[in-house]
Order: sequence, then C-alpha cells, then structure tokens
Amino acid sequence: MSVNWHYFRAMNRRPTTTIPKAATGNVKNLYELTNYKADTRQYGVTGRAWRAEELRLKSHDDLHKLWYVLLKEKNKLRSDLLVSQQLQQMFYGHSDILKVKMSMARLLTVVNERKKLRNEYRKHLEDEYIASKKAQEQAAIAAEAEKLKEQGKKAPLTEQQTKEMLAKRAAAR
Repeated sequence: MSVNWHYFRAMNRRPTTTIPKAATGNVKNLYELTNYKADTRQYGVTGRAWRAEELRLKSHDDLHKLWYVLLKEKNKLRSDLLVSQQLQQMFYGHSDILKVKMSMARLLTVVNERKKLRNEYRKHLEDEYIASKKAQEQAAIAAEAEKLKEQGKKAPLTEQQTKEMLAKRAAAR
C-alpha cells in the first residue's frame, strides 16, 4: 500500500467536508469524496523473519544492506498503519511489523557478536605484540648487561634481581 503524501498535507488543514463515522456508500463513493483509493488487495501470507543462523552466514556488506531494507520496510508498514488508523480502516500488517522488528533485533545481535569477537581478537593480538616486545627488550637488556660484565663494569640489576632484593629488604624489617 503506497502512501499519498499530498493527502496528509491536505489532512493537516481544516477540513471543509467531514466524513461521518457511519458513512454509507461504497469504495467508489469514498474515492469521489476523499480522492483516497481504498486498498482492495487480498492480504496473503508473507514470509518469515530472518533467523540468526542465516544472518551469521552473511557478509558485513550484506547485513548493512539488509538493515536498510528492513528499515525501509518498517517505515512503510508504520506509515500504512498510521494511514489505516486515520481512515479508521483495518490494518493487516501487524504480524509483518513484528517480523521486521524481530529480524532487526536478530541482525543487531549478530553484528554485536561480531563486534565482540573482533574486540577480543584485537586484544589477543595486542597482548601477543606486547609480550614479544617485552621479550625483545629483556633480551636486549641481558645482552647489554653481559657486555658490561665483559668490560668489567657493574651491570644494572635485572627485573628479577630487583624483585628479589626488595623481598629480602621487606623480610629483614
């Protein structure tokens, strides 16, 4: 059901003719009076909501496109609901709105799962990088200390030697 936005513009003005709530007539008379064409389509069974398992198989770009398709569909259904309420007609799309909302919620769940995994992987890579840099730094310090010992100079304490010295001082107190 498409929305005639010019009809809304005219609705915001003060009406010159009002339609009684118990108006008699048929669809043709309604169209002549309001220029609104009643939707006489048969409402068939629509599809189902997207499952999270299906969404997990989609790429990031596909999910991004699907989000906007669902958003457009939700806005269209909400507009149709508003028109139906204003014209006091039956709205047959409540189940469709629910399916779209469920699909959007599941899509957000999948996106957040991926975001969490990405952040965990990034943290793991950062921890590995830091550990390797620390090992390189310790090796460089040990090589420098060895070089100073060969020259007969006093080498600075290593991290382990510093911890042992502080533990002895604390135990001596």
